[in-house]
Amino acid sequence: MPDRSPAIQSQASNQAGNRESGPNDPLEVTIVQSPADAKHGGEREAASDEHEAQDLEAQVRAADAAEKQIGPAWFAASLSFLGTILIAWSILETRDSKQRELRAYVVLAKIDHELQWDPKAKRARHAFRAVWENRGSTPARFASVSIQSVVLDHKAPADFHLEEHTEGHTTIHPKGGDCYSVHAFISGEDLLASTTEQTFVYLWGSVRYRDVFRWTPQRETRFFFRVIIRGNPARMISNRNPINVHYPHMGRHNTAT
Repeated sequence: MPDRSPAIQSQASNQAGNRESGPNDPLEVTIVQSPADAKHGGEREAASDEHEAQDLEAQVRAADAAEKQIGPAWFAASLSFLGTILIAWSILETRDSKQRELRAYVVLAKIDHELQWDPKAKRARHAFRAVWENRGSTPARFASVSIQSVVLDHKAPADFHLEEHTEGHTTIHPKGGDCYSVHAFISGEDLLASTTEQTFVYLWGSVRYRDVFRWTPQRETRFFFRVIIRGNPARMISNRNPINVHYPHMGRHNTAT
């Protein structure tokens, strides 16, 4: 086989050399700057660092300011909450005040007294009746009224227990309206003995009612009196025998809600 020419050998040698160096060999890159460009780049880096420092300082100041505002914010929130409570209390107090001003008030107006004479037996008995009056500004719905009497051979003790027998009522009584209890009866002889304190006669009673306002409790007014009579209660009333009755309070059991 004839020898290759020098040109072919040189070309083959160059191709082998190119394969040995290869395209993946790193290339060294050198950036050349002028002194002015280098100075300007340094100034940009310094300005960037200063800007970042200023941003960080601003964030720290904002955090400090926010932390300092926590106390005043809590104080303001507490004042606002307290103000809300005071406003709600004021509204409720105003409502309750209006209800107290406008509600029904049922009081004992008087005790009706009547002497009932039995001509056949020639005996007297005395009838007592409680008269209740609504002196409030709105109607009252009566639930019950009662009146009782007792004759004792001694003064009623401070812890005397009042037993009650009530009569139901469902009527509505306007402002100024009256309500009457049934009668309690006491014989003329018992009342005559009370004039010399051989006996002691007492009356007591109560009224229970509701006013027109919703969610308000049942009201109650109670009384407890001693009966003191002047004249002869065992005889008919006449010019020669005038009879006067007094009802001194016994202290306790005279209440109203």
